[in-house]
Order: sequence, then C-alpha cells, then structure tokens
Amino acid sequence: MDIKDLSAEFAPEAVHWRVQGQPYERNGNFSAMALAYIDARDVMDRLDAVCGPENWQDEYEVTPTGLIICKIGVCIDSQWVWKSDGAGETAVEGKKGGMSDALKRAAVKWGIGRDLYSLGETKVNLSSDRPKCPKHYLVVASKRGQDTKYGVAPSLVQLHKDRMFDSIRAILGNEMIDRG
Repeated sequence: MDIKDLSAEFAPEAVHWRVQGQPYERNGNFSAMALAYIDARDVMDRLDAVCGPENWQDEYEVTPTGLIICKIGVCIDSQWVWKSDGAGETAVEGKKGGMSDALKRAAVKWGIGRDLYSLGETKVNLSSDRPKCPKHYLVVASKRGQDTKYGVAPSLVQLHKDRMFDSIRAILGNEMIDRG
C-alpha cells in the first residue's frame, strides 16, 4: 500500500458541482459560485483501492451539540492510524447527509479529494434553460418559490490549466504567456 495514492486526483466524471450560497443577478444575468465535490462512495472506493477493504474502517459519534464526527482509521504497518473531522446535519438528508459530509471531511485529512480545494472560487453563469451536458457538469440552483436556474461547470482540466498559468504569471509578472 502506498498511502500517497490516496491523494490522486479523481477522474473528471467523478467530480460533481453544487452552488455555494445564493445565485446573484447583474444586469439580468444570473451567476453563482460553484464548488466541486466528490461522493462519499468515491471516498470508500478510493480507500478500498489503495488500502484494501480490510485495512481501513470508519467510526461515527454525535456530539451533544449534534455535530457528527467521523474517524477514519487506516492500518499502516500493523498499527491503526486515525484522522477525524465533523459536519452538521444537512438540509436534505439530515443525519445521513451529515455522516457523508463528515466522512468526506475526514477523508480530506488523508488527502482524498484535497486537490478540489485548490480550484478555489469558480463562477458559473446560470439560465432558466437546462443545458445538454453530462450530469457531472450540471449545476442546479433552486430555491422554493423561485424558478430553477441551471449552469454548466467548467472542465477540471481547463481549471487546472488556468490555475497553473495564473501561478506562472504571478511568478513572472505581467508578461504574456501563450496558452496554446
């Protein structure tokens, strides 16, 4: 087992997007900040693939304030090493959603999905028309009593490329860099 493999980037089709906060409107155009995330099953699959199903385990506890704590243990050289994090109940699935969020947050401490945080704030344009795109690129902003708005998340490959060029530009100053 190579523990560094837990930090490998996920395939673009495994990464999903959700709206962070409320969509905003400027001059009749709607936009929102979108966050990339992975599913809890992706975390379990990564742990199975890298550690083996028998070499990792998770435990949960609920604090008196309702925070759900997930501890992920990985057996390394016959010793269990634990990392933990927590989350509150979610609006959609309550405790189940909170458990999934706590698992994903604890997994980040092992490096799983940590690269998604480097994507930073990603703005997505929204409209009332549902786009034709793969499901993992679809961003949906809905609020009770308002029209649902849809957007298409950017390509992870392009985002990583843009961030790389931004870093190079910051080092070199304002010199032009050919993106070709």
